[in-house]
Amino acid sequence: MWAALPVALLANGIAQDVARGGAYYPLGAVILDGAMGLAVLLLAFITVKRHELLRKLPDRKMFLLALGGFIGGILLALFYLYLVSELRSFQNEINAQLEVLRETGAAGAGETPPLSWGEVGLAFLAIVVVFLIPFLLVPAWILLWSVVLAAFWGTGVNSIDDGQWHLEGAVQAFAASPAGQANPMKENLSRSETLRIRQTALCAAGFFLTWLARRDALGGIHAGRRREVEHLRDGRLSGANFLAYYCNARLIDRDVAPEYLEFVRIYYPEYLSDFGAWYLAHRNPDDWTYVGNFEDYLEFSRVIDENYLSYSISRGIPSGEEEDGNRAVNLPFALWLERGIPGAVVERANRICQEAQDAVEGLADVPETERVTAFTEILQRFVQDFNILDRYNSFIETLEREEIYDAAHALFCFVCEECALSMTESEFSAALDRNREW
Repeated sequence: MWAALPVALLANGIAQDVARGGAYYPLGAVILDGAMGLAVLLLAFITVKRHELLRKLPDRKMFLLALGGFIGGILLALFYLYLVSELRSFQNEINAQLEVLRETGAAGAGETPPLSWGEVGLAFLAIVVVFLIPFLLVPAWILLWSVVLAAFWGTGVNSIDDGQWHLEGAVQAFAASPAGQANPMKENLSRSETLRIRQTALCAAGFFLTWLARRDALGGIHAGRRREVEHLRDGRLSGANFLAYYCNARLIDRDVAPEYLEFVRIYYPEYLSDFGAWYLAHRNPDDWTYVGNFEDYLEFSRVIDENYLSYSISRGIPSGEEEDGNRAVNLPFALWLERGIPGAVVERANRICQEAQDAVEGLADVPETERVTAFTEILQRFVQDFNILDRYNSFIETLEREEIYDAAHALFCFVCEECALSMTESEFSAALDRNREW
């Protein structure tokens, strides 16, 4: 903004020379305001980082503000030229007064005419305003160019998620919560309530950003934020705050490393559903807000990991999973290879079954009153893992569905025999079918 004054003085000199007569005000305003606008645009190209403008989402309000800034800039330029003209008139009158004083002093006779201090004061005020207006022109052009450049540079930028999309839902959830219903006439939210609602709106994208950071899958747009990204990885900075402070509450495709972008575009709509189920199970029971911590992320991230693993299998990307050679692995789905199902899918299905077997073997240490709940959670995880595996590979048909059911039923029989599980066959079938998508 300090560059405004010399640019304005130079433009004013050009306007004085070029624009004369009846064209002085319109042409002079164009020269003055245009020079200021070009100077701001040049500085924007030199100093403003492009990715910061990409974070802005131009809307009708921003365009109206930009139009208002442009019109205001023109009016200020006209007023500036008017003050310059008036200042010249004041200068001529003061010079005339001084000439009269000099002539009167030289003659040595007569009464000294009074000095018009009002005109001097107005001239001084005009000088102050003339030097002030160029600084007022700059914010108008900054607003205008920020909208124009954001609209120009933002063309083709895909927005994966935006906190504003979820903010209204978070506010509505708060209003429908027991705390909101207890005081339905409340007009103003407290600072803590506002922060919790905002964190609720940003938490989904924040968890996903944390997952990207921990896999070194953030885009090059964050290459200059090594310290902040490191804090995001180890939980010292929450994903919601990283999204708010460094992403303008908006997740775009440039936040994601190119090799992960296809997975994000395919999975993110499903991810919002997965996170929605997590939110319903973990939200505050009083006000229905959810401020996820790092421990919550570590627990929930298993869902994202499972989706990426299944996606990798579908694309033939090495998963990095290794068999444990120290023990025999259960292979209930070995016959699938003969049906043409890819070996990586069969291997993952066998591992899902083995992980469930390992989990149920630990139920003997769980109190008897809690075993049904614990086994139901294991069963739900078993079903969810097959949902995810089939989401990207589409291999479960009638035979595979029956064989998966048989594998789950074998787990049920094992727990009933070894741990005296108080669950009936119908309860087992209902639990298995609750979230099944195949």
